[in-house]
Amino acid sequence: EIRLSLVGSEMCIRDSRRRAPMYGPAIEGNLVRLRPHQPSDAADFIRMLANPLVTRYLVSQEPLSLEAELQWIEARATDPNTLGWTIEVDGHCVGSVGFDAIDWRNGHATVGIFIGRPEIWGKGITTEVARLLVSYAFTQLPIRKIKSGYLEPNVASAKVQARVGLREVGRLHDEVWRDGRWVDHILTELTREEWEIGKFIVYAVRIF
Repeated sequence: EIRLSLVGSEMCIRDSRRRAPMYGPAIEGNLVRLRPHQPSDAADFIRMLANPLVTRYLVSQEPLSLEAELQWIEARATDPNTLGWTIEVDGHCVGSVGFDAIDWRNGHATVGIFIGRPEIWGKGITTEVARLLVSYAFTQLPIRKIKSGYLEPNVASAKVQARVGLREVGRLHDEVWRDGRWVDHILTELTREEWEIGKFIVYAVRIF
């Protein structure tokens, strides 16, 4: 189930013929709330990204400034091919999630999730965020395929992606230098048809 509310934002559904900016609705889960970014999130993002544990498996580890983060937040609101949310737990900003490189004509997008509070890792929060985004994409947007990825040593990310149905479709060998060695960047994807079949299988298991 996905619960949407238009709190403080306008939801603009668009297709390949409409390029107006989209301001996504708030999405309520059991553990998290996803809401549109706010300028005040920039300082929280900077603090979280200063933690080496948080950035360890991010592909980009470039140091960020407050100005750069504010520009990034503004770009998320105005770029018609991105859509992002701030992740809240108990009313506190704990990270961000969104779709990048949205191809409205061909119906696919790349999803990325960043949880910047290590003390809440392993509690099902990232999995719920991923499930909310996948459900939103396939029920509210003209998206037929979601793409993502992770660095090979990131076992936690691999498990989350597998739980929501993202499957490995390839890899970029020796793509990133991390922890003293070159590591592969695993590429994953999930189609609308695979997601719908997966939902049916889960329902059937629960019934029978």
